[in-house]
Amino acid sequence: MSKFRGNSLIQLVSLTTSQPLWAIDRIVAATVQGFLGVNTIKLGSIPVVAKNDTQRLFDQFYVHVRRPGIVALQNAKSQNFLCIKKGVVSADGTGDAYCNFAVTEDDKGFVTMESELYLDQFLGFTSNGSASVVDCNNATSKFLVRVMNITGTPYPIPSVAANVDSSQVAPIVQVAFQDLVKIHLRPRSFVTADANLRVMDDASINCAGKDGDPYATFIVHCHSELRGIISLQNAMNTFNWLAIREGRFIGDGDENDEALFKVIDKGGGLVSFESVAKSLKCHQCYIAVKSNGTPGNTKASIFHDETLFQVHIAQLPKFYDGAKVILFSKEFRKALRLMPNGDVNCFGGHGMKAQFFVHGRRRSGVVALQNAMFPDKWLCMHDGKVTVGSGDHESEFRFHEKDGCVAFESVTCPGHYVGVLDNGQLKEPVKVSSPDNYDLFDVKNAFR
Repeated sequence: MSKFRGNSLIQLVSLTTSQPLWAIDRIVAATVQGFLGVNTIKLGSIPVVAKNDTQRLFDQFYVHVRRPGIVALQNAKSQNFLCIKKGVVSADGTGDAYCNFAVTEDDKGFVTMESELYLDQFLGFTSNGSASVVDCNNATSKFLVRVMNITGTPYPIPSVAANVDSSQVAPIVQVAFQDLVKIHLRPRSFVTADANLRVMDDASINCAGKDGDPYATFIVHCHSELRGIISLQNAMNTFNWLAIREGRFIGDGDENDEALFKVIDKGGGLVSFESVAKSLKCHQCYIAVKSNGTPGNTKASIFHDETLFQVHIAQLPKFYDGAKVILFSKEFRKALRLMPNGDVNCFGGHGMKAQFFVHGRRRSGVVALQNAMFPDKWLCMHDGKVTVGSGDHESEFRFHEKDGCVAFESVTCPGHYVGVLDNGQLKEPVKVSSPDNYDLFDVKNAFR
C-alpha cells in the first residue's frame, strides 16, 4: 500500500498481459499495441488520437485514499473513476461507493483490487486483455504498480521499514491525526523500526523506541474549538505532553497552549509539527530531532530533515472517523443490521446491511452510524424507538466502553441505550439506572 498514497499518480500494469491498464470513455482494457505514428495510440482495435503528451494520460490514475486500505482511481485524462457496477468494469464512475476498491499487496509486490461493495469481485482481465470482473484472487487480477509524476516519469517511493504495515502510513492527516489515535513518530533520518521518538521517565528524549513501546507511543488529542490543531500525550507517562517551551522541544510539557501543534502534511508520508503557542518565542517553531536522536533546532526550516517525521499508526480507537464496523450483540451473538423497509434488528452477519460507516462528530465519544448498504439510512433514536434516520442530531450516539465492548446512548435521549431482546429484535429503549444494565456490542472492523 505504500504506492497508494493520496493524490499520487500511478499506472497499473497487468501481470497477465504485461501492458498498462487504459481507460477511454467507458472502455477499460490492457491491450495497448503501442503507438501508431506520432500522435495515435491503439487500444485493442480502437485508434485514439493524442495530440500532445498531456493527452497521453489514458493509462494513468490519481489515487484517492478513502480509508485505510480503500482507494478510488481517477483517470488522469477523463477525470472519471474506475468502477465495478452490476458485475461490469467501466471507466465512467463518478467517485461514489461503486468506485471504491480494497487493495491488497502480496509479498512479491503485486496488488489486487477488490470491489468494496461486491465481495469476491476483483478487477481483472480476460485472455485478450479486456477488463473483466473475476471472482477469485488469481493471476488475472494481479497488477504491478508504477508510481508516476505529472510528466509520466516514475519517481522513487519513500522507504518504509520492512516490518511496518505501510497501509497504515497514508493518508497521514485523514487517519493518523484523529482523536485518541495512538501513533509512532519516526524522524526522517531514521529508517528502522527501532528508531521511534520516545520520552523516558525522566522526560529525556531519544529515538530508540521500537514499535509497540509505550514510551514511544503518543495519543492524539484533537481540539474541536481549534480546527486542525492537536496535542500529543505520551502513552506511558500520561502526564507528559510533547511541547515547545521558550523555543526548546521538551517531552514533559503541560496540557496547555505550549503543547498545541498544527500538523503540516509535506507529502510522501512525511509531516511537520508547528507550534501554535501564543508566546512570540515559539513563532514558527517546529518539533525537531537531530540525527543522533536528541532534541534539535526548533527554528530549523520546515523542509529540514530535523523537522520531518514519518507517522505510523500504533492503534486505532474503537471508532475513528471513516471506519467501517460490524456491531455484534454480546449476548445474542448476531450483528445489528438495517433492512430495506427501515426495520432494525440483530439478525445480521458480515453482509453490507450489517456494516456501518463511522462519522465522528468532533465531540469525544460521539458518533453517527451510516449503513454501508443503504447510504441514505442512519441508525437513530426517534420518539423513543431505535429506527433509521437521515444523519441529523437524532442519529448521534455517545458510546461507552466496557469489558472491550461498547454501549450506545442516544444523545437526544440521554440515558436511553440501543438494546437487543433474546429473539434478536430491538428493545424499546428505556432509561437505565445502572451501567450493569447496558446492552453491549462487540465492535469488529469490516475492512478486508
